[in-house]
Amino acid sequence: MCPTNTAAVSSSHLGNGKRSSEDGADGSSKRPKQLVSLGNKIDRTNDDIHSSIDLCPVVKMILDSPPMQRLRKVKQLATAEHVYMNCTHTRFAHSLGVAHLAEKLCQRIAKRQPVLKATPKDILCVKLAGLMHDIGHGPFSHTYEDFIKIFLPEHLQNNPNLQEKYENLPPLDGKYKHEKVSLMLIDAVLESKGLRINLQEQKLDDPLETVITAATVTAVDPLSVRVFDSSSNPNEKDDNIILTSRDFVFIKECIWGGPIDHINAELNMEQDQFVGRTEPHQEWIYDIVSNRHSGCDVDKMDYYARDHRPAFKGSGEIEKLMIEEAVVAWGACTDPEACCDGKHLMICYPTKVVPTAMEFFRQRFRLHKNIYRHKKTDAVGYMVCDILKKADPFFRLTIPNNDASPSTGEDNYNELPISRASHNVHSFLRLTDSIIDMIANTRAEGLEDARKLIRRLEAGDHYKCVAVQPIDLRPTSVHRTILGLPSTRNSKNETRLVVERTKAIEHELVEGGKCHHKGEDEYIKLEEGDLFVEYCNIHCGRGPNNPLQRMRFLQKHQMKCLDSATNIFELPEAKEENEATYEAQMPRAFEENSIRVFCKDPSKCDLAKHVFDQWWLDQSDRVRQTTPFRPPKANFEGITPSPSMAKRDLKLKAMKL
Repeated sequence: MCPTNTAAVSSSHLGNGKRSSEDGADGSSKRPKQLVSLGNKIDRTNDDIHSSIDLCPVVKMILDSPPMQRLRKVKQLATAEHVYMNCTHTRFAHSLGVAHLAEKLCQRIAKRQPVLKATPKDILCVKLAGLMHDIGHGPFSHTYEDFIKIFLPEHLQNNPNLQEKYENLPPLDGKYKHEKVSLMLIDAVLESKGLRINLQEQKLDDPLETVITAATVTAVDPLSVRVFDSSSNPNEKDDNIILTSRDFVFIKECIWGGPIDHINAELNMEQDQFVGRTEPHQEWIYDIVSNRHSGCDVDKMDYYARDHRPAFKGSGEIEKLMIEEAVVAWGACTDPEACCDGKHLMICYPTKVVPTAMEFFRQRFRLHKNIYRHKKTDAVGYMVCDILKKADPFFRLTIPNNDASPSTGEDNYNELPISRASHNVHSFLRLTDSIIDMIANTRAEGLEDARKLIRRLEAGDHYKCVAVQPIDLRPTSVHRTILGLPSTRNSKNETRLVVERTKAIEHELVEGGKCHHKGEDEYIKLEEGDLFVEYCNIHCGRGPNNPLQRMRFLQKHQMKCLDSATNIFELPEAKEENEATYEAQMPRAFEENSIRVFCKDPSKCDLAKHVFDQWWLDQSDRVRQTTPFRPPKANFEGITPSPSMAKRDLKLKAMKL
């Protein structure tokens, strides 16, 4: 929770229409505004995917706030527009879509299973969680996280003289997550409306506090932040429809994907205990926006369709069965090591949805392969990271004095670099995709290299992917030996080990390209910084494993038990479906791995490709010479051979006879 400004007016009873000292410094009135229902009329907005989305007064209140409006300037697909030129939709549109699907899914389950006791307030909270789930994304979305976690730390390590540019500034957050910033910006959304969450235990179930600060744009009466639907009385002041501090903690937990440590610590609660919704029958609601069990949630449902449509003509439809057939039942914990060995009340599906569910996860693979991890998408993304890392020591986001407020973040700075913007709300609100234009249009010293790269970006002179080497990371693969990986696969450390190895490969390639003849009396060589070697892992949602192993399904006869259950403990238990029943829908493999080499200097692309190809050939020869030949076995113990394998074995036996 953000500290309160000493100049703020704080009261939980300012929503009675009486005027206190709510006038802003500019003379504008900040008297709390009442959110009102439009009666039989409903505000709607058109949408490319969902046709029409309903907007209640509370949703409109959230939308009309600086943190939400900022998402209009953050593209959903970051640099993918350089591959598919129409992929220019924003995080703002995606957030509306997720809010719509969250409401639709929650309403359908609540109507079908009254035993779950889902209230209209639960449905509204889930809708707001969907609306604000991506509010903390930085410029170019996930590219900004790569810049903070990978590119900038490496740049500062290679250039220790730049450390002095960060004196008296907050440290770089090595564990940066956009969800963490989202929690901070939810407080900023409320503050812009003159509202605040009260984390005192005795105040959790009271309406939001009214706190008027310099950041307040339009103060809203906390008693009017409530459920607006046809079943509620507009004049009713009931705890069952007014949103409380606990409700907004619940919204934060839905976005975070679990209990929030600092909130639980402030309330003296166990770290693994939810605060927003504590009853057993409410557990499933947490899995609508971010499904911790199966990974099948409304966030993915929306962006799979929304990202697919502008890239590939005549497609991009929501899998309706994933909404219409969703039910809630008991299911065994899908991750016993991280959670427990017990059962959870989770979102499940009837067995007839198995093919649709498999197609849903295969769609993830296709989107990552063709859009998110397309070699040109990554190449431009690395170029953007290089621009940001070169500009960061010298560029500052300036915060006007009238915007600076101690209540907007943990730290109060008037100027912050791009990498530290999340330490102040007003600084982060200025951080959008337009940061590239801001760097290009400033004459600050030290930005020459960044501006040079921007000119290349604008001219379409991008980094080039010069080599793609598929790799097999199964335990018996020779590629594991080439990469220096242990023979047994460890899913927790596998990615880290391969990434570390790619950095070593990068240095080996530079050493191998020190001096090459280009022409008469002309030589060319690779230098540090000319290459970037990446490990590209594309999967269906669970790495090498079948993602459906973490979903739970109900048999046809169990579906009838849903209607007859009088309490949640009478609900049936859904189970993992046997792979043999949907073998035809399964891909041959659930992941694809490769090493990709990117060259930053267009004049050295051919050299970089030649050096990598030679390096891979040398490593393969070395491994073949040191590895004894082991002929493959015809059959494996415990596995029934396929008909083709059985015929081959009979032929081999006949030949021997």
